[in-house]
Amino acid sequence: NPLRIEHFLKDSCMLFPPSTTPLSGVEFIKRLPSGDIERARRSIRVFFLVRALFLELSSIAETELPLTKPENLLKLNDKIDFHNCDLIACTVHMTERKDRRFLVIDQMQFILIEPDSTKISWGIVKFCALMQDVEVANDKEDSRSLHITIHKPVANIYVKTSPPILNAKFTFDDHIRCMTAKQNLNKGRQRYCLGFA
Repeated sequence: NPLRIEHFLKDSCMLFPPSTTPLSGVEFIKRLPSGDIERARRSIRVFFLVRALFLELSSIAETELPLTKPENLLKLNDKIDFHNCDLIACTVHMTERKDRRFLVIDQMQFILIEPDSTKISWGIVKFCALMQDVEVANDKEDSRSLHITIHKPVANIYVKTSPPILNAKFTFDDHIRCMTAKQNLNKGRQRYCLGFA
């Protein structure tokens, strides 16, 4: 996309001295890094941008990236073997209905499956999304529940947020399973963000 100067001049973050703290509310791409993790993220981002520029100027086709091949990711209605994954049973509360599902936290994906009635110990993928798009918050009134929001992926780094494709309350059988799910989701998201953001 072409760079639009008038777009930048309307943004106060670009006119003031750069902020160095995440508490300022300024997006990461518009401020200086704070701490070792953010410096590592910035270095990784710069590396990929310089690499992309080098390949473009050299007229070399990209063969290594993305590391995640779309054909290796699970898709809606794919069948999955329960023996190969960790499952956490949960009830998904949406505005119009409640569904009993199994949550699978893969390295790259957030997956909801329901058991396959035709094949024992197999399930059917009913929802899947990349870990980078997942946000998790505790329910203040119920220690067995989490509020999970999954945003639609955005290609433009200047777009702050995108509309959610899933916004639901997840209730687990007990608070231990709830804490386990939250820890696994946060670890998966951190792993993804450190490598790709």
